[in-house]
Amino acid sequence: MPPNQSLRRNAIGVPGLVFLVIAAVGPVGAVLAATPLVFMQNGAGATGTYVLAAALFGVFSVGYVAMSRYMGTAGGFVTYIARGFSPRVGAAAAYAALLVYCAMLCGLYGAFAVFTKQTIDEYFGMDVPWELITLITIALLGTLAYNKVEFSTRILAVLLVVEAAVILILDISIVVRGGDGGGAPMSFIGFTPAAMLTGGIGIAFLFALSSFGGFEATVVFSEEARNPRRTIPLATYASILLIGGFYAFSTWAIANGVGIEEVQQTAQTDPVGFILALSDHYVGPVWSDLMGILVVANFIGILLGFTNILSRYVFAMARVGVLPRGLSRTHTKYQSPHRASLVVSVAAALVTGAFMIASADPFSTMYSLLFALASVGLLSIIAATSLSAIAFFRKNRTPERIWGTTIFPILSAIGFTVAIYLSVAHFDVLTGGQAGLAGLIWLLIPAVAGVGYVVALVRGDGQIDFTRAESDPSPLPSRAA
Repeated sequence: MPPNQSLRRNAIGVPGLVFLVIAAVGPVGAVLAATPLVFMQNGAGATGTYVLAAALFGVFSVGYVAMSRYMGTAGGFVTYIARGFSPRVGAAAAYAALLVYCAMLCGLYGAFAVFTKQTIDEYFGMDVPWELITLITIALLGTLAYNKVEFSTRILAVLLVVEAAVILILDISIVVRGGDGGGAPMSFIGFTPAAMLTGGIGIAFLFALSSFGGFEATVVFSEEARNPRRTIPLATYASILLIGGFYAFSTWAIANGVGIEEVQQTAQTDPVGFILALSDHYVGPVWSDLMGILVVANFIGILLGFTNILSRYVFAMARVGVLPRGLSRTHTKYQSPHRASLVVSVAAALVTGAFMIASADPFSTMYSLLFALASVGLLSIIAATSLSAIAFFRKNRTPERIWGTTIFPILSAIGFTVAIYLSVAHFDVLTGGQAGLAGLIWLLIPAVAGVGYVVALVRGDGQIDFTRAESDPSPLPSRAA
């Protein structure tokens, strides 16, 4: 790969890559914002639901890791889909992925602006418009993404350690003092099938899966990883274990702290404040204030992670030929995808600016609609990636075992297909009860994918080469050869 089309090599080790993945997932913000939704549906069974979600991602990772040994790419799951099926299908997935991550990024800006505005107002007495907060943050994070990737990694590492410590201290305080407000023995009923498999398991499972958004960062940063053939598998499994373990431990402790029998009703009554109230009781009001402030820091980490992911997607798809080739240039000094990062920042400003002009509510409209759209799209891409692993190993001779080439990918595809069905069937729940045209916004995913397929059809397979997305492509002989 020419130097001006290559990302910075050997820039990220296993710890750095794990930090990037976990920061993009944003588990601290998920504990405060997403787990209440799971508690509302599944009560104490929320703990088992998160274990089930982590297990599904673990099953998916078996085929994904097996396939990762034969490619190193900044193009994410899209390149896997193209290698498994065809460049045209890859182009369709690329357009869908760009839509998904742009929607995810812009939706998160809406939620971030609301939390940040409230925090500034509460602690500094200043009424700052959410529009100004959003635009300033887009400019700041765009600058960081423009720079070399180590800057982002170091910032995310500091933020993540501090944020995780705040939640874990609450969890440990509950374990030490006992459940149900203190004094009661800790119950493990949340891990049992009886608690987990209740009437609300479908929606609860969907919200739990959405808490893993950003998991794809392991492959998106593979070109910048040290020894990616070893780093990617380690970082993938480590991320799933750490994220899933964090969710399971935190929801188990919180459910016990509130009370196993009361946690579902408590979450339904006060989904925003009941965890902070629990922190008041077990640790103290100052700790709750710190937790509230760190939600803002957590969002910054998530936004920076997704900005970096989307920048590399744009860069890789330009190198492939799906987008204009000029976007595949890297910075002469930083070897960062600087042109792609500028495009991402401008796109984020334009999309959020459209909601601002429409006077839309940043949370109930912008965040709810865009995040729901992104959730359905991401599940679709992961399901397609599972199927692509099966197709890839059927076409190529490898020493991989059947568990990674067929059995686990099939199980993963089935699991994520069920999740897609739940997403579409309950899309009004994901969008906060919005119906009408808002309830059909998920149709943008197949529509945009169709545009990508037509673009590839018009340009011809010779103009779109997904091996260009790879820093170290490993072409394999066909079984038919």
